[in-house]
Amino acid sequence: MLSVRHENEWTAAVRRKRRAHMLRPAWLGQTTASACWIASMMLYGLSSAGDWLQLTAASAWLFANLAELLTDASTVSAQQSTAVNPDTTCIGDEA
Repeated sequence: MLSVRHENEWTAAVRRKRRAHMLRPAWLGQTTASACWIASMMLYGLSSAGDWLQLTAASAWLFANLAELLTDASTVSAQQSTAVNPDTTCIGDEA
């Protein structure tokens, strides 16, 4: 179990990583483009099956971009939980 201090450090690291990722031009551009695509579909209406397919594609694109933020945060979590303690000895290490 993490102490309160370690939890706060981990939370801060996750927030910094998410913020840095959100400010990358590629992520920002793709997210903006997919949101605009969704907005344009709503503005012009959904009158055919093709319109619904476009809305589905734009929504999937936006969802994938947002899910990427959570995936990056879990990478920080995995790195945090698998950190090696230098005071421990691995099995098979010779003294």
